[in-house]
Amino acid sequence: MSIKIAGGNKVELAIKPCLSIAELVELGPLSRAGWFNAIRDGRVTARKLGSRTVVLREDYERFLRGLPIARSARAAA
Repeated sequence: MSIKIAGGNKVELAIKPCLSIAELVELGPLSRAGWFNAIRDGRVTARKLGSRTVVLREDYERFLRGLPIARSARAAA
């Protein structure tokens, strides 16, 4: 899987062990501010790489697996 980031560059995500905030925004499901809020609230673990904030792929996947399961209105009735 590759995504296009600022400057039109493509980045191959399958081989990247960590993701920048810009890459997380491209992958979703949160905006830039949403990712920083999730980091601040402790819902996702971030690390500093120099001045850059990065999230390990495994932490991103753990965050996604921890999201609540959607229930349809029909299932609730």
